[in-house]
Amino acid sequence: MLMKPQDVPQSISVLSTQQMKDQNLNMIDAALKQVAGVNVNLYGDGTAGYSSRGFQLQAQYDGVPTPGSLNLSQQYDLAIYDRIEVLRGPSGLLQGAGTPAGSVNFVHKRPTDQFQANGSFSVGSWNNYHAMIDVGGPIGNSKIVSTRLVMAGTDRDFFYKNASDRRWTIYSATDFRLTHHDTLSVMVSYQGNDTTRFMGLPRSATGGDLNLARSTFIGSNWNTSSAPMVEVEGQWEHVFSHGWRARVNGRHRTSDTTLQYAYVSSYNAAAQTANFTAANTKYSEVNDGVDGYFTGPVHLFGQTHTLMAGADYNHYVYQGGGASLTATSNPQLRGISIFSPGRLSSITLPTIRNRY
Repeated sequence: MLMKPQDVPQSISVLSTQQMKDQNLNMIDAALKQVAGVNVNLYGDGTAGYSSRGFQLQAQYDGVPTPGSLNLSQQYDLAIYDRIEVLRGPSGLLQGAGTPAGSVNFVHKRPTDQFQANGSFSVGSWNNYHAMIDVGGPIGNSKIVSTRLVMAGTDRDFFYKNASDRRWTIYSATDFRLTHHDTLSVMVSYQGNDTTRFMGLPRSATGGDLNLARSTFIGSNWNTSSAPMVEVEGQWEHVFSHGWRARVNGRHRTSDTTLQYAYVSSYNAAAQTANFTAANTKYSEVNDGVDGYFTGPVHLFGQTHTLMAGADYNHYVYQGGGASLTATSNPQLRGISIFSPGRLSSITLPTIRNRY
């Protein structure tokens, strides 16, 4: 919907490119922590849960509602986005079916009319490295075709031991000005995600703190979360006379996730040993969405009004399966020291036999 934020009768926050640069925000979980009224719950595998007003937030990408793609899902590097718009409260007019929490709209960077290039490199605590390059502009002198290419990478460790996060992103956007009134845009992005999965620290039988060091990591050296993602988006826009315009967006996103990890299932505080569970999980997600609308001014009763009509469609498919070993079925998972769980490295993960 082409409206100024101040004209929307709900609470709205906008994270601009400049703010993300100024605050060195490269990940979506870090960015949404800056938004008032949004709670971020990290899940230890590179994903997070995002909620507002007690309910889960929904996602849009360039205005295309995309249920199931925000919470518990890997997210792209912020280098590919121009801004993030957060609407708090019911958003049925824009989102369709959803929760009272609101929605988050991720607006991709688009090609520029003039050549531009910029890059950045940052270093942070716990070996946190991030690099980005952004190049774009018209191809040739006619400016009929313009493009933009963004590449980014993250390589970081954490405050706890034996864990790392590696991400590499490439994004391209191309605009084709078919006529003076018609523009076709094509956007393609890919990101690889490799993260050490960390399931947290145990508590005592009474729920008390075990006074473990902040850097303690409990798990196996094969704890991992791998999730490559591919996204393709197309947009057609036609500008009519007298301020009217029509736009159709289509989006296709796929991801394949592999989770392999060991976690504490029970803990013996006196012996400082634990029984573990070893898990092997694989799942794939396919999300297709289409959104279309037309809008323009209407003059009635001496006033100028804005009329908009549109529709959207979304199709989400999840297919996955998993298998696990417990201390009951495998004696090797019993009585392992939480400070030196090296025995876990010799565990053979169970085979996934069915996917649903």
